[in-house]
Amino acid sequence: MLLTAEDDRVRAALPFAPAIAMDPIDGSKISILAHTPTFEYRGHIYYFSSVENKAKFAAAPDQYAKGIFKGV
Repeated sequence: MLLTAEDDRVRAALPFAPAIAMDPIDGSKISILAHTPTFEYRGHIYYFSSVENKAKFAAAPDQYAKGIFKGV
């Protein structure tokens, strides 16, 4: 995977390393890049493998924020 300068800026600003998250909808591992879909909920940023998963989370965040695949 070739990272862009924008990807490097996003990853450098993260408060954790490596720049990998888990999608709270399906549990897939995500390499956080500039275009990675995100959703902030109750002071926590959740990362998603697709815009469809982000929309599903946004429709019922309490259901997923407490689930087995809780965001990092």
